[in-house]
Amino acid sequence: MVFPVTSELSTTIVAQIKARIHSQIISKISATIFQKVKANLHIKASIMGGVVKVGNAQIEAIQTAAVNGLQTQMTHTIEKKVNQVLSETVTPKIDQLLLLPSNDTIQQPESQMVLTTPQLTDILMDAETLARSELQVELPEIQKTLKTSLNSQLKAQIKGLKINIPGVLQIDVSAKLDVTSSINTVVHRVYKMYANVSLELTVQSYVKQIQQVINNNTIPSITSDTISIL
Repeated sequence: MVFPVTSELSTTIVAQIKARIHSQIISKISATIFQKVKANLHIKASIMGGVVKVGNAQIEAIQTAAVNGLQTQMTHTIEKKVNQVLSETVTPKIDQLLLLPSNDTIQQPESQMVLTTPQLTDILMDAETLARSELQVELPEIQKTLKTSLNSQLKAQIKGLKINIPGVLQIDVSAKLDVTSSINTVVHRVYKMYANVSLELTVQSYVKQIQQVINNNTIPSITSDTISIL
């Protein structure tokens, strides 16, 4: 199979890299930190001046309400930083690689440049390698940004949070420990799992996804006269 070099191809490559980063890094970091925050909330309920025991179901509901929206906010924070890194480094590199014709590039009658599967694979290998290295360099900045964001969110949502029904019930919610101290560990662990996946397997997955996009719609199809069996 061959792949026409178009802006849609570049967009599709970037989308594949972003999708993997979102599922393997952003979502996992957000979910892990969210669960840590939720698990480390201290719930104290008082009724008419005395202390009342709160059951597990009630604690779960109070914890969920206290951190409502926190995971989404963390996802947006990390995603913004990652997208910035990709747009400044990976996306321009992909465009550059796609615009560099090689000697063995197959040409259509209209002189539209197309790539063979091995050629596309080489480009994807370069792009994925760059994405991994750039993200690794940016890990300290991602951690710093996430800590700042999480601290401000915790102060706004949890610090001194009280659920009060005058004369009936008061519930105080506080964090039992500084969850932000574990951010570095979480970020490094998640990134390591992401980076430990074989580069070859990752790129093979990208190629399959791009083939599906081509077969489905967006990138112009190639005539049978130009298709090589690779």
